[in-house]
Amino acid sequence: MDMTGGYTFSCQHGEEECAGNMVHACSAKYIESQSSLINFVACPTTRESFVLEKTRELGPHSKVFPNIEGQRLLAEAGEKTNALNPSLTFVPTNNQNALFTNLMEEVCKAYTGTPNPACN
Repeated sequence: MDMTGGYTFSCQHGEEECAGNMVHACSAKYIESQSSLINFVACPTTRESFVLEKTRELGPHSKVFPNIEGQRLLAEAGEKTNALNPSLTFVPTNNQNALFTNLMEEVCKAYTGTPNPACN
C-alpha cells in the first residue's frame, strides 16, 4: 500500500488488509472505551470491507485514515509487532501487558461471575 507521506506498507493479504490495519491503528488511538474498541476491531476482522465502508461514519478517528497520521500510527504498530519477544508467529496472538498468555486462562482468572464450565 503506497500513499503520499513517505510510508509503503505490504500486508500478507494485500491492500485491503493494510487499509483495515490502518483503521485499527487509528481506532486504537481515538476510541477511548476498551469495550467499544474491542467491539469495533473484532467485528470487522471477519469482514474487512465493513471497515472500509464505515470509515467515514466512525467519528474523529476516521479523520486520520488514510492521511499521514494514519500511516504513522500503522508504522508504529508495525514496530511494536516487530519488537515482540518472543516474536509473533501467528495471528491473532494474545498479548496482555507485554506478556504472551493463554487467553482462556486469563479470562477465567479475571471472571468473577458464576463459575463457567469452560474454566475447569
